[in-house]
Amino acid sequence: METAWKNTRSRSRSRSRSRKGKGAGAPYLKAPRVAAVLALAGVAGCSHQATVGAAAAPLSPATAAVDALLPLERQFRQSYDEAVEYHREHVVFNAPIITQDLLNMTLIRANGERVRFEMDKTVYRIMARTSHPVMGVFSVLSMGEDDSLSPRQLERLGEYRDAIETAAAHVDRLPVDRGARERIERILAATADYVARTTETGNASDEDFARYIEPLRPLIAENLRRGALEQLDQFNAQMRRWKAAYPDEQWEELRVVVMGFHQPRNLYTLKQFFRWLLAEPEHESRVVFAEFQHSIFGEKRALSEALAIDLATKVDLDLIASAVVFDDETYLGSDVMGRAARQIIATWDESDFVVN
Repeated sequence: METAWKNTRSRSRSRSRSRKGKGAGAPYLKAPRVAAVLALAGVAGCSHQATVGAAAAPLSPATAAVDALLPLERQFRQSYDEAVEYHREHVVFNAPIITQDLLNMTLIRANGERVRFEMDKTVYRIMARTSHPVMGVFSVLSMGEDDSLSPRQLERLGEYRDAIETAAAHVDRLPVDRGARERIERILAATADYVARTTETGNASDEDFARYIEPLRPLIAENLRRGALEQLDQFNAQMRRWKAAYPDEQWEELRVVVMGFHQPRNLYTLKQFFRWLLAEPEHESRVVFAEFQHSIFGEKRALSEALAIDLATKVDLDLIASAVVFDDETYLGSDVMGRAARQIIATWDESDFVVN
């Protein structure tokens, strides 16, 4: 096993280097993202339930045999949790970590110091807010069953028109270049005109909306490109500043957790950036997305950050376990039974559950 562990340590880019002052490190098993590893443990809990108030019935030999496997599950869970804790303290915290939350990020150095970066959001917000009206108008129109607008829809469109007019009156003072201001003026003017026509007739047809949106698509696309460029340029510059300021950090072992409170979207800008920065493979390795069901700001930021680091630790540990146990670094990055399920389903006939 010594040779296998040494090979694993090499494949995992020396992930098992010990943390300063913590003693020697050891090679590790790379953990799946919670669900994947827990699947190896089987179904949690007891395999049978007693009826309240009823005398306990003697267990059948089969049930007793299944229950005899429970200690295996408990030992697995305990061992895995201890391995995660050890890996976090002796490996993950031995190198810099970045937790990224929307337009901000925190660098956690190996010595425990936290350094905060908050992006200048001015241009980004201008580009985002002036691209929203099209989706906002669509949202109002989507709340009807036909082309006729309800009193509530007409009211909301009137409120939207007021907001557009307020914004339009200040475009010439926005801190962006002339081309951007002209683009914004066109988006707002076209939207205001469309809303005025729609509220006057009380109807909104698909054809009329299509005529309104068609010339705005390239303008919105340019807004979005400018917003993306703001993020990429600022985060790239900050990463270069940190690397220059802290040359002794093990930047080659940097791990990043991108934190979000919605389902991770394809092509998420800053996840793309960090994957480019660290030359990541196709599967998650040192750049991980952590999805939360609650706000990650304010009083909840510390908890969210701790959970995000815990996730990054498990992903890192799982990569090593995947390589050692399954000879495939990516194995535990997906459902451990998923490959078999795919093969089984491929042998089935086409589903007739939904008949068109």
